[in-house]
Amino acid sequence: MRKAMIYNYLLEATIIASIAIVLMLILRRLLRKQLGSRVIAFAWLLVAIRLLCPLSLPNPAINEIRSPFATDEAMRPISGQVYVRFSDFVSDLDRLYYRYDLPEDSLFVQAVDTMNHAVYTGDFATVAMWVWLVGACGVAGWFLYRNIRFRHMLRAGRVEALTGKVEMEYHQLCVKRKVNPLPVFYTDPLPSACLVGVFQPYIALPLTSKPNETIHVLEHEICHYKGWDHVWGLVRLLCCVIHWFNPLVWLAASLSMTDCELACDERVTKGMDEDRRKEYASVLVLAAARRNAPGLPVLATGMTMTGKRLRERVRSIMQNKQAVKWLAIGFAILASVLLVFAFATSEYHPAVRFAAADRAEMASIKPASITTHEEATVYAEKLFGSPYLQVDLTDAAWEADRKHGGFEVSARTADEQCDASFLTDGTVVHFYHAENERSGMVEPVPGKVTGHSWEELADYLLGFLDYALPGHSNWVEAFREGEVYELDGGLYAQMTGLMVTSLGVEDAYTFEVRVDGDAPRMSWFRMEQPVLARLWQKEIDDLASPEAHRLNGLVARAYTNREQVTQTQPPEDASVEEMLQYAMHALYEKYGETPEALLRFQVYYRYVDGDKGDYYYETPHWVFDFDSISPSDFYTVIVHAPDGGILYTSGRGEGNG
Repeated sequence: MRKAMIYNYLLEATIIASIAIVLMLILRRLLRKQLGSRVIAFAWLLVAIRLLCPLSLPNPAINEIRSPFATDEAMRPISGQVYVRFSDFVSDLDRLYYRYDLPEDSLFVQAVDTMNHAVYTGDFATVAMWVWLVGACGVAGWFLYRNIRFRHMLRAGRVEALTGKVEMEYHQLCVKRKVNPLPVFYTDPLPSACLVGVFQPYIALPLTSKPNETIHVLEHEICHYKGWDHVWGLVRLLCCVIHWFNPLVWLAASLSMTDCELACDERVTKGMDEDRRKEYASVLVLAAARRNAPGLPVLATGMTMTGKRLRERVRSIMQNKQAVKWLAIGFAILASVLLVFAFATSEYHPAVRFAAADRAEMASIKPASITTHEEATVYAEKLFGSPYLQVDLTDAAWEADRKHGGFEVSARTADEQCDASFLTDGTVVHFYHAENERSGMVEPVPGKVTGHSWEELADYLLGFLDYALPGHSNWVEAFREGEVYELDGGLYAQMTGLMVTSLGVEDAYTFEVRVDGDAPRMSWFRMEQPVLARLWQKEIDDLASPEAHRLNGLVARAYTNREQVTQTQPPEDASVEEMLQYAMHALYEKYGETPEALLRFQVYYRYVDGDKGDYYYETPHWVFDFDSISPSDFYTVIVHAPDGGILYTSGRGEGNG
């Protein structure tokens, strides 16, 4: 699981639930009498569901807040906006160094420089993740300790089970309340009665309980049980464990305990006459004298409540005001609907599925294999002359080059230019067609209006996949609508086919289609990295370059001086194989790559000593560039030479790692 998936959940839940908690503070103060405490407790449960569930539903409106500066596709728009805003904040702090000419050795400058570097390399996210995990484990450990200590105290102080006349009245009460009787034990010492446990709950009574008070206490705890408050206590603790860093969650947990007690009072006193309500209220007042309630960390209910909260509770019992039924029901329905919208944090990608029979009019042109330059040229001519591109290359000048894992083919005429890349098994990785050298500016078309609907374009693109890449249309789970723009007098639309991988929903195929004619026409196509990683299960036999050799099973070579890159001579005892192994493991862990999938790359490597070089690292490091036949399929990994630590990674859907 990538860190981005956890940050998506935590940031979205924190922002949305925090807003909901603030609204709940206002709501419970102004509308408690009209809604009733049971509805307020239900609303707290909805807040807890938003805090705990990592669900994310598609929402077209969210598409509009996707920041172009959050280049990691795994980050959803809300977390992407948080990342961009935080990066801007750190950059603004960094600018203070130049604005006020602060000394480089000052603590502030060093701290900001370290943070800026950590945000750039991704180390900040890693450290923040560890801080969150340590905090969550610490809070969970504290809760566990408090519960073990409390349960041990109850077991050590257990005196006897409930017996005699009180037991008979208790069973009659359970029949009246339509619940199965729970075990009841007298315990000493115990400040007040409580419902203990989640999976095998029981009621603990103080040994000092008077018979005339006991039945009211038992009725209170039975109503806690009937309202699932023992389970609600566990939910409350889970919220505090996961969101330990948010003070609003702790406040909500405390207030929800109070509201659960008030809701329980409503259940108990429903239908009681005034005298019985007075008796019940007096029991609460007596319980208030015992101030040692179990508290938030303990999975047990307790009648103890003091001060202003107790006065409000007694007043509510005596006044016995009924909630406005229609308002309470309407609020519960509205809150439930808003909860669904609170999960709508993912971009909307319209799913398009058509029957294969609708697109089976043309047989596939994919060859069994391509082994020579001539075969690559013939295949490219068929592809560009197909009904999907309709390019006349009769007088074209062709050029084919052997690349790592396949061929690159180009064709030029006076008015046309075409480029394509194929694997040796005939798989189209990339192609590009332009009627002339593109030199104009892209002009977005307002409203994204084309002569063809997005559904028609999706059907057209799935048909192209069946024609050129049989079987690939089954990998497309949905399409994402792209931009519509004018370029050099033509109208174009972009769409992206999406697939599900171990990292979530990722870009699989990117298309540009010309849409100003009677029928759409392909302009360029690119197979994205997740598809290439899934396809690649074979080893490249030829090294495609005279300088290349095998390194950890991959085709690799050192950069040469003529390639004009910053590099220095590595130490004699330096092991490029060991450093490459560190880089490969980084790709396994961060991007879900496998040893077989990495075979599609040719690795270019270089060593840089303590100079900054072109990546600004003032420490010895190795740079490994993983390059494939696809222009969109690449990685860069920088490894710290002394210890093999990863300084930088850049790859799938990322701009600066």
